[in-house]
Amino acid sequence: MRRFVQVLAILSVGFWLAGAVQANAVSDASGHVRKLGDQAITALGKAKTMGEAEKEAEFRRLIKEGFDLPLIARFVLGVHWRRATDEEKSEYGRLFEDYVIRTYANRLTSYNDERFEIQTSKPDDDKDVIVSSLIHRPDGAPIKIDWRVRVASGNPKIIDVIVEGASMAISQRSEFSSIIQNNGGQVAALIKLLREKTGK
Repeated sequence: MRRFVQVLAILSVGFWLAGAVQANAVSDASGHVRKLGDQAITALGKAKTMGEAEKEAEFRRLIKEGFDLPLIARFVLGVHWRRATDEEKSEYGRLFEDYVIRTYANRLTSYNDERFEIQTSKPDDDKDVIVSSLIHRPDGAPIKIDWRVRVASGNPKIIDVIVEGASMAISQRSEFSSIIQNNGGQVAALIKLLREKTGK
């Protein structure tokens, strides 16, 4: 009986610790997205007076601080990652970073007077937290954006952005996979296209 009570005590402490760790992860993820959102709004305010190189450098800093780009790059390449040579993986990683930053820096600077609001944050599985937010627009309906945040060792990073239910990472993976498949399964074809899109 005493041993049974001891086991119950150990289990209860374990469940309490797991709940505390999960609560910390949710708080860390929510704070990370909120901080990144505030920094992005500040950057958007300054972007109108920036040159292209300065604007790109500012968004590169924000995206590298906020997102786990190496993990996203590997996920987006999907099954083709295993088929790529080490040299292809290295160049693809560099080009993917440039591609994401140039694409989204240009898109973000089209926003004007939007307001960012975090609504809820909840664990999605053992690794990730979903932070739900709204972008309030002065001339249209709000846009719902969910941020998938992975919290590892107290260092949260965004690994996907879900806009109105559509995952950006999954959409990008589908696009890249089509490019590779339409070119004989060669990762080199995707790398060539990314070089063209990023001016490399």
